[in-house]
Amino acid sequence: MQDTKSRPNDFSMLGFMGIVTAAKGTHVITTFRDLPNVPPGKPYLIMRHDVDHSLDLALELAQEEHKLGINASYLIIVGTAGYNLLAPKSKAAVREIAALGHEVGLHYDASNFQGDSEAQSTQFQHDMNVL
Repeated sequence: MQDTKSRPNDFSMLGFMGIVTAAKGTHVITTFRDLPNVPPGKPYLIMRHDVDHSLDLALELAQEEHKLGINASYLIIVGTAGYNLLAPKSKAAVREIAALGHEVGLHYDASNFQGDSEAQSTQFQHDMNVL
């Protein structure tokens, strides 16, 4: 990816990277993990990505962000129709995202349990073990 200029309403990788490049000029771009390291008073942007559909696209984005010297938080869903986290290719993608310096965390939706805290806790522990 060479040109990082974007057009309004450009939701392509190129458009996104143009926005990120512009933000990098005025803000500290950080992860949830690294937020405590942002100097007080500095404007910051927490870069996070909910990986709902494609680990392949998440890995491509992670590689592009890495080229720009940016780390992001990638929040992975354990039970999704978009990818199988237990498949070797998926495991390799998650490992590579982390190896690029990005934070990998669990994308979890407690509202699925409608107040059943025991089921929620059990599922959360399961998902953390898988991740």
